[in-house]
Amino acid sequence: MMIVFKRLVFFLTLFSVLSCQAADEQITMKNLDQFKASFSERLAVGSSKEMVNAHLKELNLEYSYVESEKKFYAIVRKVGRYRIIYETSLLIRIQLDSNEKVEHIEYELEHTGL
Repeated sequence: MMIVFKRLVFFLTLFSVLSCQAADEQITMKNLDQFKASFSERLAVGSSKEMVNAHLKELNLEYSYVESEKKFYAIVRKVGRYRIIYETSLLIRIQLDSNEKVEHIEYELEHTGL
């Protein structure tokens, strides 16, 4: 019985992490770590430029690619807010290597306000 319960908990946890990839799923401070883990797993080191482009489009994120830097810049707006004082956005930088494969991904929270 305990094994069944553990498996159920595992699958529910896995489902909640993977569901953060849905384009219509709101990304918030509460599920931010899950989103980042899922995002990094989906675009692991060695993923192609085309895979990055497709995944960013699938998530409906604002993004751009700077050819001279071989870097994608994306933003997830309004992952958090404190009343009307400030809003928090997640900045995502995806560095590609000379073969246009993912080298590493950086995440940064940006706070903007009055």
